[in-house]
Amino acid sequence: MKSRILISLALLYTSLVSYAETKNLDIVLISLFLAALIYFLPFFTSRRAG
Repeated sequence: MKSRILISLALLYTSLVSYAETKNLDIVLISLFLAALIYFLPFFTSRRAG
């Protein structure tokens, strides 16, 4: 649980830093999507399994 939150925060931080350097929104959107996927994926899989 904690590792998922840390990975998501790391992705968000990376996206913010890369946006500050490149002003490229594509990187931010991809990172946000990945962070949401990593954060919510076990929630969906546990629902299906249960």
